[in-house]
Formats: sequence, structure tokens, C-alpha cells
Amino acid sequence: MYDNLLYRQIKDVPIAVIQEKVSEATKIPLSLILLGNKAPGARRKEYVMARQISMYLSKDLTRFSLAVIGVEHAGRDHATVLHSIKTITNFIDINDHDVTLNVKKSIDLIRTWNNNRPDKIRQPTLKELIRKKKYLSYDIKVVNEQINALLMPNIPGKSKLVKTWILNKVPLDVRQKLLLILVNIKNYESKNY
Repeated sequence: MYDNLLYRQIKDVPIAVIQEKVSEATKIPLSLILLGNKAPGARRKEYVMARQISMYLSKDLTRFSLAVIGVEHAGRDHATVLHSIKTITNFIDINDHDVTLNVKKSIDLIRTWNNNRPDKIRQPTLKELIRKKKYLSYDIKVVNEQINALLMPNIPGKSKLVKTWILNKVPLDVRQKLLLILVNIKNYESKNY
């Protein structure tokens, strides 16, 4: 499942976040969704439906096994999770208004959360890529100018200057090439000075 804005696939959402967003969407407190089987009121229709939606979305939006999802939902069994997934799928197939609405609200809340994550990986737009290319080509021009300035003869201690410049200014992938130039400069200095 992908969101509208080309952000990463929604697959790494923690189950706790899914539970929280289902709680927000259904307006049922998380503590009631996660009631144990033996707790009074744990089998009320609205609590069960919210829990089943949470299990359905946990399977759809994460890579966790049914057993792990069950444990995260108050120690439920993997068979309970499988039953929940089938139940919600059936409700969606028959277009049950309440369930479909709650699932859509929950997914929207999860997408919003996912898009605002600090660790999100976003695919850049074409405009951003063009801007980056211009910046990099400008950067290459500047690097070439600085290399040419450093290669000019009659600068005492040039090899030390070049090495400092390489280590402080040059990206890692370009350093190897420039360090070879540094070796050539040292050889030149040793012959001429």
C-alpha cells in the first residue's frame, strides 16, 4: 500500500501506532480495545470490531507474523488474528458502512503519521532532482577551480595544503582520486625543491 505523496511504502509502522490510530478513528479508548478475553466487557461489539480492525491493519501494514500481532493485542492467539483478518475482509467486501469508514479513517491517520515521521524516506520530485544536478555541477566546477589553483607551481608546502583541503572539503567518493593527485604533487615537490 502506497500513500499519495510518493513517500515510502507503509510497511514499517509499529503495531502500537496502528492500535493508537484505530483508537482515534473509532473513538474507543485504547485500554478498551486491548482488554483481555476474561475482562468484563471485552466482547462488546464495538470493542471487538476496533480490535479486529487493528489486527487487520497490523497484518496489512507490517511484516509481523500472526502470532506476534496476537501477542501485541492483549495476548490473543494467531487463530484469533486470522479470524479478525477474515472478518474485516468480509465486511469490506460487502461494503459495510461502519467498518469501511473506520478502516479508511484509520489508514488516513496512519498515513498522516507515516508522512510526518522524522525518519521518513521520500522520493525526490523531478524539480528537486534538477536543482540537485545544478548544484552538483556547480560544485564540480568549484572543485576543479580549487584543484587548478592548488596545482599552480611555486606554492611552498602545497602538498600539506592539498591534503587538508581534500580531507575537509571533498566527498568520500572523490577523495581517492584526489589523494592520487596529492601523491603526484609530493613527488613533484621532492624533485623540484
